Amino acid sequence: MKLHSLYNDWLLALAAYNSGPGRVNRALRDAGNVYDFWKVKRFLPKETQNYVPSFIAMVYIIHYHKNYLLFPGKSKLNLSQVSSHKLTEQVSLKYIGENIGVDEDLLKYLNPSLKKGVVPKTEMGFDLLIPCA
Repeated sequence: MKLHSLYNDWLLALAAYNSGPGRVNRALRDAGNVYDFWKVKRFLPKETQNYVPSFIAMVYIIHYHKNYLLFPGKSKLNLSQVSSHKLTEQVSLKYIGENIGVDEDLLKYLNPSLKKGVVPKTEMGFDLLIPCA
């Protein structure tokens, strides 16, 4: 609500949620202070340019899924039965799965941001989700 009251526009509020109000304010200035996401879009980061239309598509699908015969599937796992483990070293999901007795595909399902199936090395750590024993 705070971002919407700042821009009086839900799409600009979503953009600010994604990239921050400073970025949106700069984009608005660069676009000639036109408070219209579609006119400001090209001045925003690529991620935000894609985030807002993706959000719109998701909301549309949620509301009109029956019209397109799209129905939610059942989850492979009750997500309350997972735990998070912070890893700081690079390691493959295959290696983790073999060592803890969990299928690699389940680890990929639980950690969709790991597109290459590898936990990245990072000082801050990566929170890997694994099923509880």
